[in-house]
Amino acid sequence: MNRDLIDNILDEFDFERVHKAMVALNWQWHNTDGVPTIGDLRRNARNLLIEVTHDNHVMVGSGGFYAYNEDGTLGLRFEVASYETECR
Repeated sequence: MNRDLIDNILDEFDFERVHKAMVALNWQWHNTDGVPTIGDLRRNARNLLIEVTHDNHVMVGSGGFYAYNEDGTLGLRFEVASYETECR
């Protein structure tokens, strides 16, 4: 079941849009020479989705991608910037 969900996310996610943003920002990962390819992006996303489903994490992230598995929702997002603060 998780494999089908992961495949669906990878099929529907707009990796081309992410790649265009990374090219525009000259966003390079530490283990690549230049901006990652769309294939690199897909592999990284797949690995994160597998990790978040198999290791019972709520969220894992790397290279701008965040995979989450929370409240019955499995998802993938790519963030350029974000900010959070603790509410008390």
